[in-house]
Amino acid sequence: MPVVSVVIPAYNSARFIGETIEHVLAQDLPDVEVIVVNDGSTDDTLGVVARYPSVKVIDQTNAGVAAARNAGVRAAQGEWVGFVDSDDLWHPQMLSSCLALARLHPWALMVLSNSVQQIDHVALAQRHDWPQGIPPHRLEESFEAVFRHPYLGMSSVFMRRQVFLDVGGFNESLRRAEDIDLYLRLLHGRRGYVRLMFDAVHVRVVEGSLSSDSVAGYEQILGVYAAFLHRHPTYATDHPRLLADTFADIRLRHARALLRSDRQGQAILEAWRAVRLRFNQETLAFLLRALVPLAWTRGLRRAVGRLA
Repeated sequence: MPVVSVVIPAYNSARFIGETIEHVLAQDLPDVEVIVVNDGSTDDTLGVVARYPSVKVIDQTNAGVAAARNAGVRAAQGEWVGFVDSDDLWHPQMLSSCLALARLHPWALMVLSNSVQQIDHVALAQRHDWPQGIPPHRLEESFEAVFRHPYLGMSSVFMRRQVFLDVGGFNESLRRAEDIDLYLRLLHGRRGYVRLMFDAVHVRVVEGSLSSDSVAGYEQILGVYAAFLHRHPTYATDHPRLLADTFADIRLRHARALLRSDRQGQAILEAWRAVRLRFNQETLAFLLRALVPLAWTRGLRRAVGRLA
C-alpha cells in the first residue's frame, strides 16, 4: 500500500507532462503512487504517459480540472495525497518534507510549499542546498489571511486523503478558482495549515493554460466568495474591513484583466467599484489610467467629426 498518492490532472499536456512525471518519480520518498487523470486530451498526452509503466492512468471525457483531481483522489490508495499540475516540477525532497511536516503538526489540514516561477528546471534540484533536519516552515493559523490572499497555488498541496474527501473535494461546477473554493471550505473555522519555507516547486508559466488571472477567472473567484458569504452570512458583518479590502483587490485585478482584453468600459466600471471599496493610490491610479485613453478616443472622434 503506498504512503502517498500524487494526482496529476492533464489536458493537452504532451509537451511538459513527461518532465513532471519524472520529477515525481525522482522523489526521495519511497512508496509513492502516481496517478495521471487525462481530462479528454486531444494531443499525445496518453502516449507520453504510456512511457512510464508505473504510472496509473485514468482516462475521462473532458470535465475540467476539478473533476480530474477528484477522480484521481477517489482512485488513490495512499493515506496522503499530493497535487501537482502537469507542467510543474518538484524538488526531489518536496514530498518527504511535506510528509515530515504533516506528521510533526498533525493538527494541520494541509501542507504546501513556497514556489518559484520561470527558472531553469535543470537547476531546480541544485538551486539551494536542502536544509538539514526539520524542514524550515511556518504555521499559518489565520483564516483571515487566507481569505484576504487566497492565491496559494495547487502544485504543492499535500493532505490526508480522508480530509480531502470529508470536505467534499473540489467543486466540479468550477472551471477556475476551484482551489480557492476548496481553501475557504477547508480552513474556515479550523486551525490552519503549514507552509514549507523553501522553493520546492517550479511553476512553469505556459501560455494558454487555465488561469484565474483572467476575466473568467476573477468572475468565478467573485462567485466563490459570494457562495462562501451565503453559507456564512454573519462573516461580512463581523469582518467589514477585511471584506472591503478583499473585494477591492479582486475587483481591481478583474479590472486589469478586462483592460487587457480590450473591454475598457467594463474595466472602468470595475475599477470604480474597487475605488468605492478602498480609496487608495493604487486603485485611483488604475482608474485614471483606464479613463485617459477613453477620453483621448472620444476627443479624436469629435475632432474627426468636425473635419468631416
